Amino acid sequence: MALVGSIRHPPPGPFDKAWPIPVRGPDENDAEDFMMQVRDEKAVESARHQSTIEALAHETRTELSHVRQLYDQALARLEANAKVRGYLSVLARRTVRTALRATRSSSHP
Repeated sequence: MALVGSIRHPPPGPFDKAWPIPVRGPDENDAEDFMMQVRDEKAVESARHQSTIEALAHETRTELSHVRQLYDQALARLEANAKVRGYLSVLARRTVRTALRATRSSSHP
């Protein structure tokens, strides 16, 4: 074994191009790339929520602002204790749809 710095490394094998492998630390571009990815993911998630709200409003023939309010409330309640976030929009949609159907059936005997 060769001693490189204070770390022992095995001798290079036939597939190793260079030993030791240089490690690049994080730089400004990495942070920028990460922030752009986070913004993109948030934009996609926001568009998905908006699409869900519009579909619920159309499906239940309910005013868009009322559906948005119910959806935002349901999503906030779910987010408060969520460990897995992948299905929150599905659960929020189901909660709002159930609430709107219950309201509609109680107002139309």
